[in-house]
Amino acid sequence: MGSMPLGISSWSFHRDIGAGKLSILDFPYKARSLGFEDIEVVMSHLDGSAQVLKERCDDAGIKWNCVSAENNFAIPDEAARKKQIEHVRTAIDTAVDIEASVVRAFFGHVSGEPPLGIKYLTMECLKEVASYAEDRDVVIGLENHGNYCNEAIEMKEMIETIGSDHLRACPDTGNFETDVYEQLERIAPLAVHMHAKTYAFDEDGDESSLDYKRIFQIFKDSGFEGTYSLEFEGEGDETDMVEKSIALFRRYI
Repeated sequence: MGSMPLGISSWSFHRDIGAGKLSILDFPYKARSLGFEDIEVVMSHLDGSAQVLKERCDDAGIKWNCVSAENNFAIPDEAARKKQIEHVRTAIDTAVDIEASVVRAFFGHVSGEPPLGIKYLTMECLKEVASYAEDRDVVIGLENHGNYCNEAIEMKEMIETIGSDHLRACPDTGNFETDVYEQLERIAPLAVHMHAKTYAFDEDGDESSLDYKRIFQIFKDSGFEGTYSLEFEGEGDETDMVEKSIALFRRYI
């Protein structure tokens, strides 16, 4: 195994968590027993128990290194955008409280054609949360998610225009619609965190739609120093599929 830690997002168990089969407070123990070194928790999975969950992580001997906000900055309504900024600020505050170094966030999602000027409104939101993160020594990782600003060239332009060391990328291997490996090569140098998406596996144990040997090499070549964070989103028993995912990752990292 290489030096980069293997992590897992709570989203990998979203069906089990949603059905009450897995408590978020048991997630650290589950992740540790499966061989992961750190976890990422989606804000919607938190029930006000961040500090208790952090204690569980310490007890399990696993690091909680990323808080995942689910936000949308690409909306014209100012009051609605302010609520989204507050949501990301809350995620940053949570990260500070539990000593996580990264907050995952989205650029946004638009219905239909992007409204005129939405890029500049989004940039203002990004500047605000980047400044807030900088004051608290947290780094935001912006993900290619949804239908807005989800191409590597767009992500790179937005991040570099803001120009903050506390606003970086969280590339998701499953969310680029075309030219996946070329886009990953373009954005990996800006990555502070990444989502290694899995859906299904072939008879050799490789991911059916993504070449992880190639993907991990791209990140190694870029000098990536963050966590490879599993986000399983396929069908089947989540524990079984997570086990297949970590076995695959260990082969190539």
